[in-house]
Amino acid sequence: YPTIGRAALFAFMERFGAEAIMRDLRRPLESINASMGQLEEYTGNANPSRTVYFLVGGSLSGGTGGGLFTDVIRLVAHTAQEKLGTTPFVVVPLILLPSAFDKALAPGKRKNATLNTIRGLADLGALIDEQNAPSQAGEKATREYPDGGNGKGVLTTVLPDASVKAAFVFHRPVDVPTAKALAERTARFAINLLRQPAAAKSESGTTSTGRSMILRSEEHTSELQSHSFISY
Repeated sequence: YPTIGRAALFAFMERFGAEAIMRDLRRPLESINASMGQLEEYTGNANPSRTVYFLVGGSLSGGTGGGLFTDVIRLVAHTAQEKLGTTPFVVVPLILLPSAFDKALAPGKRKNATLNTIRGLADLGALIDEQNAPSQAGEKATREYPDGGNGKGVLTTVLPDASVKAAFVFHRPVDVPTAKALAERTARFAINLLRQPAAAKSESGTTSTGRSMILRSEEHTSELQSHSFISY
């Protein structure tokens, strides 16, 4: 029940304030912001790439993930703007499809998982469209969240234009026997993605359909298949 999951997030922020969630997002960003000198020393480059990539992984099959995934992206992006300043960043969603849980879900629950995922992908697609193709009036992709802890009552987030270019969705092929194996191969995919970050920033013109592409790790072509949908 994605609506219940999202309602729980809003109730938590209303009761304890947005800071109760945001502080856990700020800590790693503060560490990233303070590590540029170490990055320059490691790469031997006084001008290393300063783009920060956030890989937000999860499933849309259940109520919690299906209800909160886009909110997590917005809150991460909001915190990144606060802590990284002018440093550019890209958010890359990584989504496990219901087939990842076929062996764990009863047949009756697989239908619910599929329905949750359809709704979640529609919401995620709308988010990508919203900030990749802003309105003619120049309106930003904003959302308001309750903030009961600081007296203001509202936390307004703004998703920067083109900060979420594509989402990668994963299904489990028949030759992947366990959820652990799928998790390991998804992690390898994420590492390979960071080694060639242009894939995370791909424009729709790079695909034959303008809307989807097949992306496989060359090392693990037979092991993991990922499909991405790209907004334009």
